Amino acid sequence: MNPGTLDQRIGIYKNVVKTNELNEDGSEWTMMKRIWANVQPRTGSLVSGRPADTMLSKTTHVITIRAEAVKDITVDCYITWKDAAGISHRFDIDYILPPVRTKPTTSIYVQEVI
Repeated sequence: MNPGTLDQRIGIYKNVVKTNELNEDGSEWTMMKRIWANVQPRTGSLVSGRPADTMLSKTTHVITIRAEAVKDITVDCYITWKDAAGISHRFDIDYILPPVRTKPTTSIYVQEVI
């Protein structure tokens, strides 16, 4: 593996149940970890013809990370990433490819939330 290909920082967020001072349970999104990754766009489509001529974009990406970093990541987490132009993106996880013994990286397939 060439570690130079993991050249972008992503943030992994998880929904955590916390109890407040009134002993009420509430959920809160907290950053679980910040790791190095490679973010590559895969497909994009533009859906039009919706009510009021609104358009909907469906963009998918694949995010490559080190295999040992995937242990705590589940499909109910979400990922944030800031591109080269400084624009923040949020991705919902569709599928996490299980790591294999012979490969030090694994892939996470995500869909961008707009």
